[in-house]
Amino acid sequence: MVDRDELQPPPDDFSIAGEEKEERAGELDRLISLSDGVFAFAMTLLIVSVAVPQMSDDDARIRLHHDIVDLWPQVLSYVIGFLVIGFLWSSHRRIFARVGDYDDRLVKLSILLLMFVAFLPFPTGILGQYAFLAFPAVLYAMIIAAISVLFVVIIDHLDGNRQLMTRNGKNFDFARAKTRHLVTGTFFLLSIPISLVAPGYGQAFWILLFFNHQISERLLPHLPRRFHERGHP
Repeated sequence: MVDRDELQPPPDDFSIAGEEKEERAGELDRLISLSDGVFAFAMTLLIVSVAVPQMSDDDARIRLHHDIVDLWPQVLSYVIGFLVIGFLWSSHRRIFARVGDYDDRLVKLSILLLMFVAFLPFPTGILGQYAFLAFPAVLYAMIIAAISVLFVVIIDHLDGNRQLMTRNGKNFDFARAKTRHLVTGTFFLLSIPISLVAPGYGQAFWILLFFNHQISERLLPHLPRRFHERGHP
């Protein structure tokens, strides 16, 4: 016989479901916190690529200001890198503010995205040090293009699994979000042949990204129907 005190109460399915939901919310918060941390660290690490001139006090009195002026390519690459990572973080924030749950694929895609984001200070530093060579601009463009593709894949995954989104993704414009990252990646890829033909000028092509919104709006109606209706049966 079993003592009355040893009898286990029947499981409360509602309570278990509530606890599981809290656990999953906590895991999602950890994923978002990790993402914010990687973006913040990458933005902070960019300044390391701007080298402080090393010289004696006597030399500093004579040519410190000249050496600092000569650092303008590194400072420019820092500004570009900071703004690009800031743009990527802002897009990540807008997406994951509407994510209410996760699956294994979303976690893996997020980790892969963060790997490329954490790598960005390296090509940014090379770009600042050797701004007028083709390879640094090509390397940077390829990394940003890869990040843009990953954003498109993540958004497309959420579009096809809207149960992972708050309100089942209602009022979230998946097609427009994917288009903007598609345009970003395309611009960086198009800058590669320009950098190879005329080193130093590929970076100037990136200025057109300021018109990303206008270009995306014009491109959106011409994209395949499936691109717009991914989440619908």
